[in-house]
Amino acid sequence: MNLDDRGGIMYADYSVPAITEAIEYLIDRSDVHEGMVQALYHVCKDHTWTERASRIYHGVRSYAERS
Repeated sequence: MNLDDRGGIMYADYSVPAITEAIEYLIDRSDVHEGMVQALYHVCKDHTWTERASRIYHGVRSYAERS
């Protein structure tokens, strides 16, 4: 189990033991869990349906203009 630069848990292996370890880690370390919740809140603010639709629209438009 590794923590990324935003404090999230990253997996190289989606095995049951690895996921179990991560869950137990979060249960034992409420401070880490709370930090992850706060980080996710800030990440989610930038990921709205409007933002996603805008990125897709501009990506498709850019591709169409190059064709």
